[in-house]
Amino acid sequence: AAQLLAWMGADVIVVETRQRLLSRGSPPYAHGIRSPNTSGHTNLLATNKRSITLNLTTPEALDLAYEMVKVVDVVVENFSTGTMEKMGLGYDKLRRLRPDLVMLSLGGFGRKGEMSRYAAMHSGANMVSGLGSVIGQPGDRPRIMGSIFPDPMSGMYSCLAIMEALHYRRRTGLGQHIDFAMSEVLTHLIPEAVFDYSVNGREPEKRGNRDRLEAPQGVYRCKGWDAWIGVSVASEEEWQALCGALGQPDLAADARFATNQARMANHDELDAIIGRWTRGHTAREAMRLLQGAGVPA
Repeated sequence: AAQLLAWMGADVIVVETRQRLLSRGSPPYAHGIRSPNTSGHTNLLATNKRSITLNLTTPEALDLAYEMVKVVDVVVENFSTGTMEKMGLGYDKLRRLRPDLVMLSLGGFGRKGEMSRYAAMHSGANMVSGLGSVIGQPGDRPRIMGSIFPDPMSGMYSCLAIMEALHYRRRTGLGQHIDFAMSEVLTHLIPEAVFDYSVNGREPEKRGNRDRLEAPQGVYRCKGWDAWIGVSVASEEEWQALCGALGQPDLAADARFATNQARMANHDELDAIIGRWTRGHTAREAMRLLQGAGVPA
């Protein structure tokens, strides 16, 4: 969130403590030298940011933090619920110093409710959001999104919320405390599953790389080690083009695949035919041939 704001021109100051420079201890290190200023992880996430080190367990540092709050527009924090209050930096305290302060508290499950005291990183928020229940192969276990997907998503939503709060303050003169949950951001990505369960009581169905409405849709193995191509057919024209690109134009008239409904019903057989073709080409070759024929790949 703060990274995006910094890129857009905000003057962002990271408050750190020399007692626990955890974020600065991650490799790779510039020139192979391990120090607080050479961490590649920190320098990636801290571009355009400034830093101040304050040991907030001391009264002197806390006073300096209070003086900073009086002149900043926004405070962003993602400690566990209750930590800011324990340090004397809760919203109720800070808004007495600056009544129009915008503060964003970002946690796994928000600052109120039954789960507010649970801490979570990306994988925990991923599973609780329900996103894992729609990701994976049919009949397989739930999966989480690759890498730290919830983090940049939550950062983007947080950035938007902060800008909305600043716009609101410009119109009304009022600040606000944004209670932000990573898990809720991810639930926004699966509205159909939430609606279907809420209204019809149906659990989400895992489809792998297939679509609910169109066929064929899939990710197919190509020639080479761990080489794959994604293919997405969403119209009769694209289906005809795919048959031509595969060198099997007669497939278009095959009763098993003649309509989208038939292709959905016989997706396994269709995947086997496409897969045999893609295994004979590198991913880049297959992409060029399919795109050249007008097939999204």
